[in-house]
Amino acid sequence: MIFNQRNTRHSLLIEVNPYQILAAAIDRPDSGPVVIEAAAEFDSHDDAGLRQWLDQNFDKAKSWVPCIGGFAPPEALLQRESIQARRLSEADYLPDLIKEQYKIEQTANWNFAALSPLEGTQVAAEGMARPALLCGVSHSDVHQVQQRLLDHRLLPSRLEMSLLPLIGALADFKARHNDKRATVVVVIEQEHTTAYILGKEGVSTPGPDRKSTRLNSSH
Repeated sequence: MIFNQRNTRHSLLIEVNPYQILAAAIDRPDSGPVVIEAAAEFDSHDDAGLRQWLDQNFDKAKSWVPCIGGFAPPEALLQRESIQARRLSEADYLPDLIKEQYKIEQTANWNFAALSPLEGTQVAAEGMARPALLCGVSHSDVHQVQQRLLDHRLLPSRLEMSLLPLIGALADFKARHNDKRATVVVVIEQEHTTAYILGKEGVSTPGPDRKSTRLNSSH
């Protein structure tokens, strides 16, 4: 076993996306930096391979392995929008806005949040019009990922859209290095491609390019 030291906390970072599973075993000592002890990637349906790797890198006797999970749901919302912040205290304000702007009809079956495009923190229900990142995932997609993790005896303390911590890590890196240049994160999916721009005003989200992105299968 790779984990045999005292005064440390051992857990797992895992991402489940339509193409692969990414996993990293981390060691978080009481003091000092976090250490990545092992990392691996698997085909999206290779549950047997993931199970074997977990058994090799974590104590089999443990009932549950704590983890932080990320996922890339087939349907999700991450768009910058101008909102009336003080109206966030109204239960129907955000669902109704999203239903009108983004044509999500069954908003009761989704979780939504409004985040600051600069800090990534949740927007407080106060003040007037301001920009926000509207985020949303469906209950069914969250439940599906949760159940898959539980089937592997993984207990997520946090489960989030993988794109959010990626953008946060890039923003943190740029801030620590005083990098003023704009950075673009491009997400290529089967039906559309979306670019997220990290600039001086935070995250901007141009509309997706719905022209098909075709890959030449001969290469």
